Amino acid sequence: QQTNLETVDAPDGWSFDGWYTDAGCTEGNKVTSPYTMPGRNTILYGKWEQKQPGVSVEKTAKRIRNGIEEDLPSGTGTVRVNDTIKYTVKATNTGNVELRNVSILECFGGRNKFKDDKTQQEVSGLFDRYGFTIAQTLAPGANATRTFTYVVTDADEDYGVIKNHLSMQEATYFDGQKDAKIPSKTAPSHEVKVEKPKYKLSYVFKSGDDTITTLPENVLSQNNPAY
Repeated sequence: QQTNLETVDAPDGWSFDGWYTDAGCTEGNKVTSPYTMPGRNTILYGKWEQKQPGVSVEKTAKRIRNGIEEDLPSGTGTVRVNDTIKYTVKATNTGNVELRNVSILECFGGRNKFKDDKTQQEVSGLFDRYGFTIAQTLAPGANATRTFTYVVTDADEDYGVIKNHLSMQEATYFDGQKDAKIPSKTAPSHEVKVEKPKYKLSYVFKSGDDTITTLPENVLSQNNPAY
């Protein structure tokens, strides 16, 4: 014989997790509606969970050079002019309630423009701020990501470092009566050094005794770096 299980309204700040056949409410003993009776009187135990919102944010990076992609750890990673850096921003719901409108604030520290790979929008460097919503909703245990692309320039080489800051500015959850906000979270800065070449190879073209000041178009560069 089957019966429909009672639904229960949770008090403020709590959620009703469901019915269990044991007093310890262990996961393997959870039952769902309609419930098939075992042919005897049965006691079901309800499990309450206190709502505990939480979120973590992090940024990782990869370096792309000559078509080869490698991890680019903060603090020890290095790049060169014309390398491409692909940044990944990740927000993870570490709590037990659904989060809404998870908003991120990026602060870029390069001398070139960063590209938001989702919107294709270019964002100025030099520590300009860029805010975006990484997830409209985020279930417990789930994560959302966003990637950005950056090409290292001569100006970065002159400065010597590319540094980025990241923070979760806002996220909300339903506390039983209304939407509530959770405190902002800041991720460690991501910083990489820009290598300077040890030598530069310069080309000079001459015609007789006179130096040609205009180079042919098929010449690759006047200054080839040697690392």
